[in-house]
This record gives sequence, C-alpha cells and structure tokens, in this order.
Amino acid sequence: MDSIADKLAIQDLNNLYAYYIDMFEVDKWVDCFTKDAVFDETGVGNDVRTGHDPLRAFALRLTERVHRVVHLMSNHIIMDQTKDTARGECFAVVEVAYADGQRFRNHVRYVDRYKKVDGAWKIENRKAYTTFPREMLEPMTLQKESI
Repeated sequence: MDSIADKLAIQDLNNLYAYYIDMFEVDKWVDCFTKDAVFDETGVGNDVRTGHDPLRAFALRLTERVHRVVHLMSNHIIMDQTKDTARGECFAVVEVAYADGQRFRNHVRYVDRYKKVDGAWKIENRKAYTTFPREMLEPMTLQKESI
C-alpha cells in the first residue's frame, strides 16, 4: 500500500524532526519517535539512545551546549510502505554553533524505519551516518536575537 497522504505525513515527520530540534522544542522532538524508538548515532561518533527518556535527556543536554543548530533535510525517499510501516532514507546538512562560539558542519545520511501509532507516523528506528568529514567553521560571536 502506498498512500500519498501517508507518504506526505512521513515526509512531514522528517521535517518536523529537524524543525523541533533546531528550535529546541524538546518534547515535540521526542514525540516524533515511538516510545521504544532506537536512535543510533554511532555512525556520526555519538551514542545509541533507546526510548523517550534517553532521547529527552540527549535533547536537553543539546539545548544546554548549543546556541544554534540547523538541519537542512533533503532527498527523502520512502520505500516499502505498508498501511502501518515504511522505510526511508534522507540526507541532511547540519550546522551547529556551540555556546562557546565554536561551529561545525556535518553531512549526514539517515536510514529510517517508520511506524504508524494511533494514526500518526513516528520514527521507530533512525541510524545516522557521516557522508563527508566534519567541517570546522570559523567561530562566531554569539548574540541574542529574535527570529
């Protein structure tokens, strides 16, 4: 089964995953995942986190260390879609400015499994891989600004 509405909902989920973490909306970001989701970032030098509590703890630590982050998501492909499950892959350029002014850019490939839970699509398993070496960028002077 390949419902256009479901495909669009999965693409929306992927974009909301990026938007919520970039805007430091931790609880909304965690809600993008199933309760028992696995988020494996060993391919980018981080840990594996399983379940909402470890995901929330990770995101809260991020909000303490990071001044600004932007995920530019692209090339989202959805495969093997059924009524309640699907697989997908996408790429992201992730730029981060830490609270101390240090900056870097990562190019990432996400390999995903999605599951429909109570009518809403969620990330059940997300593995992140580095596609290019991390780029260190010029440090920036941080300013408080409203967007």
